[in-house]
Amino acid sequence: MQDLVATYRAADRQAAGSPGATEAAAVLAERCRQLHVTGVSPLADSEGEAAPVSDETPTLVTIGGILDNTVGFLFAPPTAVPAMGPNHCIWVELLEPRWYLLRTT
Repeated sequence: MQDLVATYRAADRQAAGSPGATEAAAVLAERCRQLHVTGVSPLADSEGEAAPVSDETPTLVTIGGILDNTVGFLFAPPTAVPAMGPNHCIWVELLEPRWYLLRTT
């Protein structure tokens, strides 16, 4: 999973339309397919806004869900883990350092 997050961040750093952007996106799509992962993206807040991608951006590896009901693994520093509440994150469980199980609604 760590490799998948690194691949996502590298693909995001490629400027759209640059020579490596299409290849980076294809590598990310293949890694997601191999792991049966729905997608990789920065974690949006309760208003649907996501921070620009950096090494400290909470990154969600989605494994299931529909629309805004999501389940996945969150890779984030402890200071960036969202609080649980009834309108967004309904489950956040530490699995190992920087990795959390996350459910949203």
